[in-house]
Amino acid sequence: MPDATALPADLRSSFAERPERHYGIVVKIAASYSRDPDDRRELAQEIAAQLWRAYPGYDPARPFSTWMYRIALNVAIGDLRGRRRRPPPLPLGELPDLADPSPAEPERERQVQALYRFIAR
Repeated sequence: MPDATALPADLRSSFAERPERHYGIVVKIAASYSRDPDDRRELAQEIAAQLWRAYPGYDPARPFSTWMYRIALNVAIGDLRGRRRRPPPLPLGELPDLADPSPAEPERERQVQALYRFIAR
């Protein structure tokens, strides 16, 4: 796929106005796939960046809004999949004490080993 920065100036300027006309698509998809306002903003930025990267492959014979929707949806789904692969953070209160366990404390040793396995994942 060609690089969007290599596009002629007239095509780059035509890109600039198109997403603005259909920005509601980005807002709707970002709101559907992220509950946190910061995550929504980050997702909307990622969608905009991907639209820019993919613009050289856009076929002007097709509706821009449909193309934009498809890309926005794919970015949102990819972001959601990435978040699901990451384990949720554990509250600090649930972490075991990392002090060296003595041989007389098999439960503490088991907890430390479980923590090391968790970190390795």
